[in-house]
Amino acid sequence: MSSAGPTRQSASFSAGPSGSSFRIVSEPLHGDAIGTVIWAHAFAEEMNKTRRMCARLARLLAGRGWRVVQRDLLGCGDSQGELREATWEGWTDELVAEVFQADAARPAWLWGVRAGALFAPALVAARSDLNLLLWQPALNGSVVLQQFLRLHTGARVLGAADRAQPTPAQRLKQGEVVEVGGYELTAKLTAGLDRARLAVPAGYAGRVVWIEVSPTQPPMLSQLARDAALLLVIAPRHADDARLERFRLAALLELPQLLEERAELGRGGAVVREPRQRRELLCTCSSTERRHLRLLVPDEQTAGPHEI
Repeated sequence: MSSAGPTRQSASFSAGPSGSSFRIVSEPLHGDAIGTVIWAHAFAEEMNKTRRMCARLARLLAGRGWRVVQRDLLGCGDSQGELREATWEGWTDELVAEVFQADAARPAWLWGVRAGALFAPALVAARSDLNLLLWQPALNGSVVLQQFLRLHTGARVLGAADRAQPTPAQRLKQGEVVEVGGYELTAKLTAGLDRARLAVPAGYAGRVVWIEVSPTQPPMLSQLARDAALLLVIAPRHADDARLERFRLAALLELPQLLEERAELGRGGAVVREPRQRRELLCTCSSTERRHLRLLVPDEQTAGPHEI
């Protein structure tokens, strides 16, 4: 995968009240960055499964002029501590600190992958003009938790766990440390995750880019995602529900293709140039509304950024 320009990466540990968190910053080698992209990784094993793709996109964005901050939250990845020592509030504080460190005079994005999107309310509260790049976002933290705890249920069905024992949810409520799929959970962490929801405050005017894998042809967002988009993108602007139909939202069949294919700015929206077909990436809408659902990416042919 080629980048639009040379990049540099730096790694460090950021000290916090509960330990040090590992962070990697990817940025253009020459000149000032267009803005900052703050990565909020997925939860547990989903973080590991998405790490390679996230690393590739971070380098791509850096090559196109962005400063990308990837931080392993406390107890995750290469950061200090164990998952059982983490809290949802502590994770939120780590990401809010990154928001405050970003250049306030330049655009900033939250890049939320799966459960990482659930940090959006707190980060938007810290910076009202924060834009959102959502990768297969989770909408409800309680659903994320339930799905993860089902790993233990599967083990019980297969005989790897004692069926007579209380369920993981019951044990968490009793204050126990629960091991699920090799991850040790506590109520300090799961209670915050259980309460988390993807939402933005009324009057939010940031841009939103929503990408999810689609099994349909042509690709399109799921009905659940479309309903969420109504609340996330339209409702905060006090718009009529019917305006949602003016957003022709679409998804990509394969996220890797987003990284491999070059994008061009099409009339009324963005399209991706592919060997076999052209696929609409984001939306087609009025000139006034277009700014709400596009990701800033510098054009390789010009010095300034164009919106996709």
